[in-house]
Amino acid sequence: MPLFEPSKLPKIDIEPKLISLANGGVDRLRARLVDQIVMSPLPWLLIPAEVQAFFQGHVRRALMFIEGGYDAYLASRGLIVYTCARAIYETFAFVMDFCEKLEGHLADSDFEKIGAFVQANQFAARMEEFVERKVIVDEVIDNTVVNILTKIQRISKRVPEFLNEYEYLSERTHPNGLGALYYFWESGKDVIKFSNSVDHDHSILNLLKAGYLLGVMDITMATTERQLANHKWL
Repeated sequence: MPLFEPSKLPKIDIEPKLISLANGGVDRLRARLVDQIVMSPLPWLLIPAEVQAFFQGHVRRALMFIEGGYDAYLASRGLIVYTCARAIYETFAFVMDFCEKLEGHLADSDFEKIGAFVQANQFAARMEEFVERKVIVDEVIDNTVVNILTKIQRISKRVPEFLNEYEYLSERTHPNGLGALYYFWESGKDVIKFSNSVDHDHSILNLLKAGYLLGVMDITMATTERQLANHKWL
């Protein structure tokens, strides 16, 4: 059953195609869900399995945010909807950046560095206590995560308006004017009135756009899977 039901969406100008694309993106990721991934000691099977584990974690993360965002919308909690949409944009950027860089590593055909790259992204971390370092051919490789804004700026070169939309979502979700006072207040003649649903209807538009991105993410992951399947490891 599609996640977004048109009958439950607000009476504002929402293109039916966007609803269809968002539902398609969700369905694509749902079809990827598995309960387990079998690992192998053989390197040409191990790396594709590790990539699948990486994908599975981000697929589940994206689905939790988009399904949770829709539940929040139905409960009239638009600020949470914006927050979930922003998290999906970040997940999209992380996966897209990973796939692009993995393609470059596969072109170099250095098995040890490919494995190190995949594992570093699987367990990417910012806190020093979770950072691990290893030396491969005199090069230090660790799992220190790259700032997500850096990844988003890279993606925005190929996806028009991506950065602007992300920055708008950040304005909505941070405790600043748009994310606090302006979100809740309604103008009055002699008094400021507050409501939890001032901008509730428009929040769903951003979640639908995030749903569309999930379809793009699935296509990119499928391309990476084909590259791994066709790669000559020996």
